[in-house]
Amino acid sequence: MYKKSLIQKGIWKMNVWEFTNNNLISSFILSGFSILVLACMIVEIITQTLRHWNIHKHGYPPKHCDSDGKFKSD
Repeated sequence: MYKKSLIQKGIWKMNVWEFTNNNLISSFILSGFSILVLACMIVEIITQTLRHWNIHKHGYPPKHCDSDGKFKSD
């Protein structure tokens, strides 16, 4: 028997190597998007951790804010 072509096989039944060999631009876009999502997740984890440590150390709200976190009017 012969190996089914990718059109007969369908895009959802491809493995990773078949997809990257046949769709080079799409694979670059997909990998770039994956790297972007991963980078955003790492930045979000770092910023939220620093925010947590800051609030834990200094309390909430800061001295220049009122009880709901808005700036005090002097």
